Amino acid sequence: MKRPRSNGCPRSGLAQPRKLYLRGITVFLAVLLLFSGACAPGGDYARQGSPVEPLVAGQDEPSPEGDLVVRGRFAVVNPEMKVYALDISNDGRRILFSADTSTVSMIDDQGRLQWEVSLESDPISAALSRDGRFTAVGTDAGEIFYLRPDGREQWRTTLDGAIKELALAPGGESLAVSMKDEDDRHVLAFFNAWGNKLYELETAVVREIVFLPQGNFGYLEQQEDKTVLVVYKDGQPLWEEEVSLAAFSGNGRYVATASNGELQFKDLAGGSSPQTLWSKKLELEPSWLRLTEMGGHVIVYSGFSGSESNLFVYDRSGSLAWEKRIPSGSLVQASRFGERIVATSWQEYSEDFSKLLVLDIQGNILQSVEMASRIEKLALSGDGKVLGLASNDGDIFIFELPVLGSYPLETAAYDEKNGVLYKPVARERPEGETYVTLFFYDQNAMHLIPVNRPVKNAESALKTAILELVKGPRRGSSLSRTIPKDAVIEVTREDLVYIDLPEELNRVYGSVQATGIINSLVYTTSQFSYVRGIQFLIEGEKARHFGTEGLFIDEVIPSQRPGAGQDVIYVPYRSAERYYLLPRESLKLGERSNFPQDLVHAILKESERFLPVTPRLIDAKVLSGEIILDWDASFLELFPPQGDPTEVALAHLFIDSLLLTLTSRFSPGKLVFKVEGELWSPPEGYPSLEQELTSPYFINPE
Repeated sequence: MKRPRSNGCPRSGLAQPRKLYLRGITVFLAVLLLFSGACAPGGDYARQGSPVEPLVAGQDEPSPEGDLVVRGRFAVVNPEMKVYALDISNDGRRILFSADTSTVSMIDDQGRLQWEVSLESDPISAALSRDGRFTAVGTDAGEIFYLRPDGREQWRTTLDGAIKELALAPGGESLAVSMKDEDDRHVLAFFNAWGNKLYELETAVVREIVFLPQGNFGYLEQQEDKTVLVVYKDGQPLWEEEVSLAAFSGNGRYVATASNGELQFKDLAGGSSPQTLWSKKLELEPSWLRLTEMGGHVIVYSGFSGSESNLFVYDRSGSLAWEKRIPSGSLVQASRFGERIVATSWQEYSEDFSKLLVLDIQGNILQSVEMASRIEKLALSGDGKVLGLASNDGDIFIFELPVLGSYPLETAAYDEKNGVLYKPVARERPEGETYVTLFFYDQNAMHLIPVNRPVKNAESALKTAILELVKGPRRGSSLSRTIPKDAVIEVTREDLVYIDLPEELNRVYGSVQATGIINSLVYTTSQFSYVRGIQFLIEGEKARHFGTEGLFIDEVIPSQRPGAGQDVIYVPYRSAERYYLLPRESLKLGERSNFPQDLVHAILKESERFLPVTPRLIDAKVLSGEIILDWDASFLELFPPQGDPTEVALAHLFIDSLLLTLTSRFSPGKLVFKVEGELWSPPEGYPSLEQELTSPYFINPE
């Protein structure tokens, strides 16, 4: 690692990575701010909403919702500093930027430095996961870094070339990088969250990479004399089309393309190619194009001057909702659902002044201000409430945008199940129903995830379970099916369970799909105590490839067997934006699996890439009636007051993983959490810290 270049101002957080601690130096910083305010990070500049330099109130347009509020500023005065990348989390609490000082920095929404990493080469690409917990960085020397929430390195690798483009999947589960090697060959490579390379493609020059639901993706590549949009589904090319710009809706259902003065809106649902729903002629060639989360609005901007209007918004039916003239050469961003559209430009001024506009989805200008600085990067939080701007003189500004208006948004139709959620362990069966355990692949087909699905009580629970397995995972689950859709599987119960597969499944033998078919069927079937073994058939005949002698249940992986709790630990796992409990064998722990401290540390190791902080365990005791885990004060950080849904879900997930692992291993069924020897109650909405596990229980209930 190398140290950043000095610019004559005090620097914060030069170590990699380290926190900026203010406690104990408040007086010193107060004095320092009086003499060197421009150099200090995290200033509280506008708590009452009045603008401060370098803001200048706009005179041309009204600001119906008041002046723009500056929440904070991080300033490293260096006229030569260039910000390569600026990104912001969905909730606006975390803001990432990389610069040609060979540093990557994370600040909060008040401008306070959280951590900073110094690198050996310039981080020309950097991105945040949607929840702001994970960071991916690519350098001009071919280095790739995947960083945890506290800035620590989870993994790194080096490719033979320079990283040109980088994209991080919304949940941080996948990473795509475009690289140019020494032979001028362009390669698009995909990695999972553990640094394993999934696959790579040889491409032309890649301009943009977009992750789509269910592990699919698209990218724009610049070929010799044209730009082509390429879309992959299930790891195979689905379709491609010559375009100048393209934008996908967040739910992956729709795509908008612009080419040769024509705007097209397409539906991606079903089929091998999209269905064009409508097209419009454009007077100006667009320079920026976006779709809102559910495809409810298409936002088109042309950065070229010479027209009365250059910002257009269409609804899903293709009707022009409104148009407006904004400065040419603007940087433009929109929130996920279009609540806010932000544009800033300095190109219409002779000096380093930038015009900043904030609009709503109806085209109303909410703020119009000038900034005595050249804004070169813009990032808007997914909820549209926090705006980050990077200037050419080393300032990172954070603004608080006005709250939502009363007009209707497409958020009303947003399925909350597609958010980052976790379903806590269920303790009771639904009335008139029972749970069957099904096994589906995670989004990247790396692990089989057990889910418990409620079904009506039926004569044959086994046949019902197989039928539900073939149906596949629920929408919004971020899981993927193991068995092809519409496959017909017959189940006959005799001494062994005979599973009769259709001929087409015989053709996939030797593939990852075949492994998923066998294992998901075996694991799903083995939950029933009367099943002694399984015999696979193909069209009524013993399966040649799927095991002619059959499989006995004792051969099934122990962690998937009913009642195998003493042999496994339950670790947190993430697939796209959903969290699950994943049973894993504890064989690697050996005799250490008999000690509660070692089991807790094993879970902590698996959890640290999810949790905002890794708490420190002081002591673990197994008593006659309860298990007690005593933590230091860092444990409190897992329960922030008024925590968002992600923070609450993670607390439930962590508690459940410890509860199931420890109470299934040791006789007491009660788990008690203490903080420095004392009982403590978390804020409202969080799980209780005195948990008792009763039987039956069901993990990952739907």
